[in-house]
Amino acid sequence: MHAESLVAVGTGERLSAIVGGNFVATGMAIDDESKDLMESIEQYSEDQGTPIKIKTVTSAGKPEALIKIARQSDFVLIDHRLQGKYAGFEDGLEVLDSVRAQDERRPIFYCSAFPQDFQRRSGGKTTFVERMDALIRSPHTFYYPKSELNVNRRLKEFTQAVYWQAFGYAVNTLLNDADKSLLTMAQVRTEKRLYRVLGPAARGWTRVRELTQKRATAEEVVPTKLLTRAGIKGVHIDHIIIEYDGGQVLSFFRPADLKVSKLSPRVIAALTSGEGSD
Repeated sequence: MHAESLVAVGTGERLSAIVGGNFVATGMAIDDESKDLMESIEQYSEDQGTPIKIKTVTSAGKPEALIKIARQSDFVLIDHRLQGKYAGFEDGLEVLDSVRAQDERRPIFYCSAFPQDFQRRSGGKTTFVERMDALIRSPHTFYYPKSELNVNRRLKEFTQAVYWQAFGYAVNTLLNDADKSLLTMAQVRTEKRLYRVLGPAARGWTRVRELTQKRATAEEVVPTKLLTRAGIKGVHIDHIIIEYDGGQVLSFFRPADLKVSKLSPRVIAALTSGEGSD
């Protein structure tokens, strides 16, 4: 097998990278001859701020070897034509089947440089395209023609998709491992700040005002998408800031529950009734 071994990253380091905004998506490419392409994708993704590291495997003498490397990966890139360089596999779809059987949630990106590979063929047996169609319907499997992986076509879309799919997979993996999740990290400080949504500030941004017993009028702007993703539908939100003993800081918005707020009943009544609105 011609490939660099994937470097094992400790759970603590990975968690720190995710919380600190320094996450690097690490995956493997199963491709008989496109190492140069993968290196170009790596460089482009880093320039875009969504860094991807790819270990390219150009051949394998045993089917188990690919599955072992895939198990350490946030994502897998698979080429269709394998040129007989991977023992036990006729084409990339067979590799995809094996990787998917090992983990149904790991993101897989399927590629080919030959459009004719995906044309329908007549015959009594199930066609390649029909097999592929069934796999592509999986929520964690994606197809990109190699001819479109350039800066003038879909390279940015591709690298963004790989990075964010891998990010989601990594977070899900950490949070579902009870022994290695955020729950095992000691919280050394928790702060909750109450804000009121005032309205649009500019395209993609929302004005909010911090609320205190002293009726402070300090205002801030936040990305509207953060509130949308947090499920904010009302006008009051909590900003939660949690600091862990490892130095990580977790910050997120959530709908405010005024009933358990530290604000006085008088202030809560005024907010609920709309008193003091713009």
